[in-house]
Amino acid sequence: MMSAIEEAATRLGAAIALQVGAIDSMLHDIDHLLNDFQPALTGKVRILWVFRDGFIRPRPAVYRRSKADGGWKYDQVGGKALANRTKTSRAFHRNRDVVRELLAAVSTLMEMRQVLLESITAARMTGNARLQAIGPKATILRRRLTWIDDHRADWRQFSLQPLSEEYVDLT
Repeated sequence: MMSAIEEAATRLGAAIALQVGAIDSMLHDIDHLLNDFQPALTGKVRILWVFRDGFIRPRPAVYRRSKADGGWKYDQVGGKALANRTKTSRAFHRNRDVVRELLAAVSTLMEMRQVLLESITAARMTGNARLQAIGPKATILRRRLTWIDDHRADWRQFSLQPLSEEYVDLT
């Protein structure tokens, strides 16, 4: 049976994961729209899904045609001010307003995604640090309480002596 704290932590983690999944789904849909609304020319912006540090992450990329082999290359770009990368000349002109709005949405979604993931990272780092600091003290206190409970019968002769040399004064 889970305690209320465990249930709250589990619900929070699930809610954050669900929201990140929804953001990723929207980014995927926007990528398809960006592909449809932009011509296959240098300057086309898409969203790549890059595997890094054990996770798949969205990364905006600007495509360009390679002069050497005629193939497509891309440069990953930052998510901020992505709308300013909207091409407006020639073949891009017709859908420039829609593309600009889509790229602004990508910037917003990536920022929201980052905030959610940073909250998980901060909680994990803080929690791990606190567990490492509190864990040994709690173990020593548990040993002391067990010793007190085991010697309950002769409580009148009880004196608070350290159990071992590893005892740490918590005051």
